[in-house]
Parts: sequence; structure tokens; C-alpha cells
Amino acid sequence: MIGKLRAWLAQRREWRRRWRKRNKKYARWLATHPGQSYAQFYVEETRRQIDAGMMTYSNIGLDVDIGFMNKRAQGILEAFKRAGCQPHHVVVDYGCGSLWIGEAFMNYLEPGNYVGLDVADGFYAEALTRFPEGYVAERRPMLRVISQDSLREVRDRKPDFILSTGVLMHVPPEDLAGYFARLTAVALPHTRIEIGYQATLFSGWEPPRFWSHSRFAIGSALARLGYKARYAARHRIVPTMQGFALVRR
Repeated sequence: MIGKLRAWLAQRREWRRRWRKRNKKYARWLATHPGQSYAQFYVEETRRQIDAGMMTYSNIGLDVDIGFMNKRAQGILEAFKRAGCQPHHVVVDYGCGSLWIGEAFMNYLEPGNYVGLDVADGFYAEALTRFPEGYVAERRPMLRVISQDSLREVRDRKPDFILSTGVLMHVPPEDLAGYFARLTAVALPHTRIEIGYQATLFSGWEPPRFWSHSRFAIGSALARLGYKARYAARHRIVPTMQGFALVRR
């Protein structure tokens, strides 16, 4: 028992050390990037770690387990099909990253009907280099950096589905409401929204680079926007994936 307590205390000290280090790094970055967001800091820091060989088999960048990513993407696409997604529908991939999910949807949807949004263009620009010549011109994906202008542009496309998976874990608590506000800004009354994320009992930081969000925190952020989270499988598009659907209150 004493040994377990000592190990727990040591882990807590290490987490506090990492927390202080992360905060100092973010503060230095903000000093040279005034007005920018934590999301942009995260993208730059992740790119630095990948380039330095400190991070592999993530869902962003090209250094991934391609077989796993393709299988995962196909599973999500098949679930969307079962939920009624058809080639003529417009699907928004909010936090599209390196287009591993996007590629499956681009292959299925009619040209121009896949929309990828992200906080920076670095990873999806990199992803375009892996496609064969002529593929992008043929499938015509709409790829945009998230901004007020691009959100209005996407809303004008009248999206039928919005998917955001592997994103919420990177959103700090202070931007939780902003994340949902930007995401729902492109939705119309008929739009189905699916969030891939495992809500936790408590909100907090999960070293070295993830955030946990409780159902209470998620519900509070959504209530201000006139939405609520539905966790039951019957409300979900991808019930086999941890997450929840957003529905209007």
C-alpha cells in the first residue's frame, strides 16, 4: 500500500512538472504569436515533434500505420452509409488532419461534396502529396482553414453530416465552448453531427498532450448553444466508436 502511494505521489509530481513546462512553452509561443490560439500552438508543436522523430503512428502526418488508418476510415464510412449518407450528400470533416478519414469519403461522395476543415493547413497540404496525379482535380475536395469566412462558406454548402473525431481531446477546457460554437456554426436544422470522443468523469489535463472533458462540462458548453449531447447508440451515427451525437434542444 505504501509503495502504491509513493508511486502515485511520484506520478503527480511528474504531471505537475510537465504541466508547468507546457504552460511556460505555450506562454513563450503566445509572446511571439499574439492573438493566435492554443489549437495553432498544438499543430506547430505536433509538427515539430513528428519532424524530430519524437512522435510516430499518430493520426496526423504521413508517418502512421496506414493499414490501421484505412481500416478505421472504412469502418466510419460504412457506419455513415448505414445512417443514410449517400454520394450526393455534403459531409464536413471538422479537424480533418491528414485526410485519412477524408480519403474514404472523397472516394465515396460525389466530387466536391467532401469538406475538410482544420485550424491550420499544414497536415492536409502534406496529405495531398500522397494522392496519385489527377486525384484531387477529380474529387475536388473543399479544404479550408477554420475562420469566420470559411465557416460561412461551408454553411452555405448546407452540410448533411458533420464528423469531428480525434479532435476534442486536443481542446483545452477554456476553448471547449468555442470549439462547439465553431463546429455548430456550419450546421443547419437537418444536419447530423457526430463527435468521436470518450467523455470522462472529471475534466483535466492528461499528460503529455491530451485533455479530458466530463459529460457535465460538455453539456454545459452545448446548452449555451442550444444543443445537447446524445450518448445512446440509437442516436449515434458510429455507435461502435466512443462519442456522442449533437442534437438541438
